[in-house]
Amino acid sequence: MLKITAGKFKGRSVYTIKAPGYRPATSRVRESLFSILGSLGVVWTEVNCLDIFAGSGVLGFEVLSRGGKKAYFVEKSFKACQNIYRTALELKLSKDSFKILKGDGFKLLKEYEFANKFNLIFVDPPYGFNYFAPMLELVLTKDLLAEEGFLVAEVEKNLSPQTDKLYLVREKQFGQTRVYIWKK
Repeated sequence: MLKITAGKFKGRSVYTIKAPGYRPATSRVRESLFSILGSLGVVWTEVNCLDIFAGSGVLGFEVLSRGGKKAYFVEKSFKACQNIYRTALELKLSKDSFKILKGDGFKLLKEYEFANKFNLIFVDPPYGFNYFAPMLELVLTKDLLAEEGFLVAEVEKNLSPQTDKLYLVREKQFGQTRVYIWKK
């Protein structure tokens, strides 16, 4: 069980599963990440976020807790999707503040037509599968990131993703995890 670190749902529980490849962002990483995003000028009440490889959905729930408009959760695991829905119900989120897209993230993002672009996109793939680079390319090809939007990657510490289509704003290591923040 994870706890939301700030906002109106601070201290509330987020359900998670234990399975290969799942490693939810620790509270330390989330607190630091959201502090950095705030210092970069993110206005939480204007945020539409896309949480790809959502797992527990804790990153999207952190956005909603801070007043975000809407969070889309993209997750393959049926059990993880059930937990995201369970958390949303317990937080009493309105149905128009979140959407769960269950299935293969690559296929879903290729086929799904989003009504709006996102000013915050989280890409937190399971370690050891080399999913980040192709997902980044798909996000950029589909032009899902709004102007002045941020793309946040949480990857293995030895991974050094590169793109010339976004500007790297910050990079920080937390143990075995490296976080990259790019801006459009």
